Amino acid sequence: MKTEFRLRRLTLQEFDEELIRAWEELEDRALEPNAFLSPHFVIPAIKYLSAKAQPFGLFVEKVSANSSQLVGFVALRLSKPDKYFPLPHLSLGFSEYSFLSGYLVDRAYAAEVMEVIFDYFSKPQGSWHALVARDRAASGALAAIEQNAANAAGMQWFAFREWERAAIRPDELSAIPSQELYSKKMRKTIRRGMTYLEELGPVQSTWSYGASVTPDTVERFLELENMGWKGEQGTSLKSNANDVAFFREMAAGFSQKGRALFAELSVNAEVIASSITLISGDEAIGFKIGWNPKYAQGSPGILNELRWLETKNNLPYKFKLLDSGAAETAEYINRLWPHRRPMRSGVYAITTAGKLALPLVRAASALKGYVDKQKVRAQSS
Repeated sequence: MKTEFRLRRLTLQEFDEELIRAWEELEDRALEPNAFLSPHFVIPAIKYLSAKAQPFGLFVEKVSANSSQLVGFVALRLSKPDKYFPLPHLSLGFSEYSFLSGYLVDRAYAAEVMEVIFDYFSKPQGSWHALVARDRAASGALAAIEQNAANAAGMQWFAFREWERAAIRPDELSAIPSQELYSKKMRKTIRRGMTYLEELGPVQSTWSYGASVTPDTVERFLELENMGWKGEQGTSLKSNANDVAFFREMAAGFSQKGRALFAELSVNAEVIASSITLISGDEAIGFKIGWNPKYAQGSPGILNELRWLETKNNLPYKFKLLDSGAAETAEYINRLWPHRRPMRSGVYAITTAGKLALPLVRAASALKGYVDKQKVRAQSS
């Protein structure tokens, strides 16, 4: 008997406790885990960050005679014409704090689930002409299944950005000799920073996760992340009350499930750097960092991130991949973390009008690439 699948389009008001429990269980069975698709991220993001965007979720269930099982989820919003696509379109994800878009699909039914989802995408009934997919993993089993489903649905892909993001693979990290982990320049930065901080007092690094994450842990992070240029430019979490409410609820949700990890660096018992990492299944991703610019001479942000390398396999969590979540401009992470994760952003054109608009997207992408190169040349001259 052929397995049947049912797709439901739901909004936040339609998420109930039974669905959320099934959603949490799906995370652990996902072919490609993704903390930004966890209910502990999606629900507070909708409540505090994205309500005006009218986001929704597609939930795919495997249906039998007397029961159903959640086997797929994707977060979406319907977007107006913007810099990514000149016609109304669907967008994967809906939050500026989502650093990895994608799909949660049960590894046992991945191909079938993606077929159901892309069948939905391919029948827009005039509401959208394309699917914009930003910050997607460009390699792996799910990327291949996604492309196959899009091809079967008659969609055309164009990547308007491709890059590599700093990452750590703990199993491979243990094979790298300690002296080869960092460049000569980085080793000098590390020695200089530790010497400076140790002259001020005892230096200590600590992990907080599960029950050890307290409201004070969260508030210390918010204070540190607000210091320096982020606070001055209004880009820190504390610059916006909704962002703060989102972060507190999100951090609490992940912590209650033992899936949030705070790394803190202190000198003289004063925490001077903090970072939060989110865990989903057997993958983790860095979310945000903060450090006190008063101690900039000691490079506290770098020393705090250094712990991921120095502990090698002795980490509080066991996972196959730690994605930094960092931008290409975050040079310290790119110089510090040894591995890379291929990433891409692009668009699947769906309708005839959408496919006719692709040359405009290509032209805009080429122009942006040219302008960016000119900026780099001007800065280096």
